Amino acid sequence: MLEILTVDFPFDENGRNLHIYAPDDLRDDELVPVLYMFDGQNLFDDETASFGTSWGLQDYARNHQLRCVIVGLECSHEGDNRLIEFSPYTFYGKGMKKRGYGDEILQWMIEELKPWVEENYPVYSDREHTYIGGSSMGGLMALYAVTVYNDVFGRAACLSPHHSFCIRSLIRDCYRPMDPNTIIYISWGSEESPTKDLLAKWSSRNIEIINAFAGRVDVHPHLYLGENHSETSWAKETEIWMNELGLAEFQEEW
Repeated sequence: MLEILTVDFPFDENGRNLHIYAPDDLRDDELVPVLYMFDGQNLFDDETASFGTSWGLQDYARNHQLRCVIVGLECSHEGDNRLIEFSPYTFYGKGMKKRGYGDEILQWMIEELKPWVEENYPVYSDREHTYIGGSSMGGLMALYAVTVYNDVFGRAACLSPHHSFCIRSLIRDCYRPMDPNTIIYISWGSEESPTKDLLAKWSSRNIEIINAFAGRVDVHPHLYLGENHSETSWAKETEIWMNELGLAEFQEEW
């Protein structure tokens, strides 16, 4: 079952859409993991995707009988608001410098959205079964969430996190104390950078992040050859991060 609901949202007077997937036969007497994700419009259906191609998560979940609730927060479609909303740091770039509201949005997710989901769906509330994920700016948000709010989110899928404007602040946060029972998936594609020099620079930054986690938590890095910064590429990673984060334990092949 996939539904789109509009909820009150602190940074949009018109509210904001949630794209929520739950198994059709989900019972009230069972508990399943919950995965919070960003850019909900791009996750499930090509018709709602910003660029006409989704990750196909609804088909994946049905084909694998995934016992999990997925809650996708739609991004703002007004100008550069997405860059500001999905940045937990001051955003530099595109000729602007603006304070990001990402941390406040994560607090809203923890204090308002998470309790609402747990009241309306039979999901676990503990950190081990509370996942977070996203790509690009959403990947940055997922990476920030699993470090700064590690007591809430125990697993994170961070696909192509955009961090060029905040790398030093992000790495400092990656050294925060964390529960060793944490799993982080981080990926990037070789075609996201137009030159080999820029790819080496981007990769070195991701390696700095990985090194900050190494030996403290379970981190799974991936560089995908030939893949770019798009939903088409990110959709190919689903089975990999589902397995590495442990969600495959809650699915069964048809």
